[in-house]
Order: sequence, then structure tokens, then C-alpha cells
Amino acid sequence: MGLWQIIGLGLLFAVLAAVLFIWGMKKEEDPSVAVERRLLDAAGSKVEKYLKKNESITTAEIERLITGTKVNVPWSRKRVQIQNAKLFTKSLLPYLMQQQIIEEVDKGTYRLQRK
Repeated sequence: MGLWQIIGLGLLFAVLAAVLFIWGMKKEEDPSVAVERRLLDAAGSKVEKYLKKNESITTAEIERLITGTKVNVPWSRKRVQIQNAKLFTKSLLPYLMQQQIIEEVDKGTYRLQRK
């Protein structure tokens, strides 16, 4: 086998692997679950960034902070935005505590979890 044939086979293998990987990722994700996870990650990173500069945050401050957070819908040009921050915060706080990012200090007050 010549050098060009080896290079061609290598490129063909790389393209085939990329196509199979993307196809598998697309089939694996349920769009509604993926959007919710992306919203949780985006809002969680805003809270974490805030807590790196400040010592604590209240539930009301979290609601103000995450209002209007937008993410892209997978495999689409559509964007989803948090409309009801009070309702979304009820699912965000348990997610952040489960991920061991924040801990509750007082009722309704949170801080970064100490390691």
C-alpha cells in the first residue's frame, strides 16, 4: 500500500468516526431533558460565579440573577429562556446541592460548599 492510500484510509476512518459519534449523541439525548440540563448548568454557573465574588446569596437574589438566562436547543437554532425564575429556582437549588457546589447556611441563604 502506498502512502496516499494510507492517508486516504485514515481520513475516511476519521470522517466515519465523527459521523457515527454525532449521530449517537443526537439519538442519545431527549431534547426536553437536554434543554433542562443546559438551563440548570447555565443558571448554576451564574450562581457559582456570583458566589466566588460574594460570600452568600439568598433565594431572592438567585431569582433575580437567573431571570432571562437563555440556552440553545440542541440541534436547532431555537433558544429557550427562563421566564419564571421563582419556579425554576426550586429545581436549581437541589441540583446545585447535589452537585456539591453550594450548601445552605440559613433558611434561604446559600454559600459555596467548602472543600
